Amino acid sequence: MTHMHFQVHVSTQYSAVSQWTWPHAAVVDAVQTHAELYPEGPDPLTPEQDFAFNDGYDLQLASLEWDAANGEYVSEYEATVEGEGTVGIGYEERRTAEVMALGANYPNPFSASTALPLELLQPAAVHVTLFDLNGKRVWERDFGQLTAGAHSFDLGADLPNGPQ
Repeated sequence: MTHMHFQVHVSTQYSAVSQWTWPHAAVVDAVQTHAELYPEGPDPLTPEQDFAFNDGYDLQLASLEWDAANGEYVSEYEATVEGEGTVGIGYEERRTAEVMALGANYPNPFSASTALPLELLQPAAVHVTLFDLNGKRVWERDFGQLTAGAHSFDLGADLPNGPQ
């Protein structure tokens, strides 16, 4: 059975591990149609024969479609992480707080520009990357080695749509 494992980190303290698979017939068709991509052939086990999904797999099925323009298969799977304790201060957050504090941008909301305050408790190399809500990198800058103390980075409302 062909399947993928993944882990979603909510914080350094909380994560969820799961897996997804594709419809068996779609995997067999993909392997037969594009044998050059899968030299070992299709997996002979169906989900019913493989114990990886012994509690069922209907909610763990991803799409599998051929993208002829790019010459590759694309797959989509959506997972929701629910539960108590999804917010917490873990090891990495505590370690980060020992050397720096990143403040909230101000003003917020803003129209022309906003400032992002950073307090360094010791000298450090600073590299800042901003991502939009879809996870796309929209701004990046390497500030090099900065001294301990208060620093502020100005961001304009005209942030580009891609990496800088």
